[in-house]
Amino acid sequence: MRHPHIENMGELMSYHASHYNAPPAPQRRRRVWPWFVGAVVLVLACAFGGVMLLGAGAESIDREIQTVEADRLADVKVTSCKVDPGGETLSANFTVSNSGPDARVYMIQINILGSDKTTIIGDATGITSEVPAGGTYKGKAVGVLSERTRKISCQLVAA
Repeated sequence: MRHPHIENMGELMSYHASHYNAPPAPQRRRRVWPWFVGAVVLVLACAFGGVMLLGAGAESIDREIQTVEADRLADVKVTSCKVDPGGETLSANFTVSNSGPDARVYMIQINILGSDKTTIIGDATGITSEVPAGGTYKGKAVGVLSERTRKISCQLVAA
């Protein structure tokens, strides 16, 4: 039976729903979880693959960094380590002799050790301007002590 004012199936379903108090036809819901699971799997696969790729070269990079740091530490000599008369600030003079093939900037970090020579009671930092290959630089690292003392020793930590 065809009604004169109904032209398509959607209107027919609406007509029947309104005349028979039927609930509207359920809408098809789009499933989200397969996309979410797929995205999580893809992210984990990429992360695992990246770690595997980086892991292969990480050991050689670590060795190279350790070699460069050892070379830089060998280039720096702490020439003096003094506490100011008030016993709170420190100045450490250092000399850098660049043994590398290129010009370098050195960031010096020195631990200040107490009278027992094991307890760190402060630190001092200094930075150089660019030191040319084969060149030398004299500078000063300054820092603050956590406890007042006159007996200290300095330990070069990083360069």
